[in-house]
Amino acid sequence: MSHNRYPGASGGCGLAAVQLAKGLGASEIVGVCSRRNHDLVLKAGATRCVDYTDPNAFTAMVEKDRFDVIYDSATGADKQTNYWPEAAKMLRNKRSRHVSSSGTYWQWFKTIFGLSGKQKVIFMDLSKVAIDLEEICRLLGGTIDTNIEMVALLTADGLAAALEKIRSRRARGKVVFSMEEDNPAVVTVSHQLS
Repeated sequence: MSHNRYPGASGGCGLAAVQLAKGLGASEIVGVCSRRNHDLVLKAGATRCVDYTDPNAFTAMVEKDRFDVIYDSATGADKQTNYWPEAAKMLRNKRSRHVSSSGTYWQWFKTIFGLSGKQKVIFMDLSKVAIDLEEICRLLGGTIDTNIEMVALLTADGLAAALEKIRSRRARGKVVFSMEEDNPAVVTVSHQLS
């Protein structure tokens, strides 16, 4: 298993989850990310951060911290990345939940057939996106702070560059596309790949 490759709280989904937890009134929000991203995650609303590249800090969190909800945006990023065993140890009680936006095939199977217990892979209902976004915006006080790592032109080269960034699992926020060739926010492909 790898604990030194993938961001959690500093990626696009992680930053959104931190803001949502704050909007829902969570008293403690712990972001798991590399040290270089702590300021970004704290600014989004985390009360503290744990550096997953520091084995001592990560182990101390697993051994000592207990949570009501764990949102995991890193499990399933590749075949070796699976934080489910550690998350199971950190659940506070029987009502606590570990929710993952991705997962291994076995975790998907267990969720689909009701065998996953307190740990579940979530399925998104895209038919209610507008309603969900309105509620999220209300919870966040009327605004959603989206950190955009990269804006790529919606072309073959732009798509290749964006996918390279996404696959690197080093994006600090979202990777988005623009259809406007003269958009000043579009980063050139040569810059994206450097």
